[in-house]
Amino acid sequence: MDRFAQALELQRPRLRRLAMGWTRDTDEAEDIAQEAILRAYRKRDQFQPETNMNA
Repeated sequence: MDRFAQALELQRPRLRRLAMGWTRDTDEAEDIAQEAILRAYRKRDQFQPETNMNA
């Protein structure tokens, strides 16, 4: 796993909590978090290294 993927994985709990607030469904929240991570990974070439991933 590359460093960008590792950084994204660190965001998974935060993304899952956010999605749980929207859906109130654990499985749906995990799906949303996974989709967000996948989309970010696909666009990793646009990432600027000093960007705050929490923003």
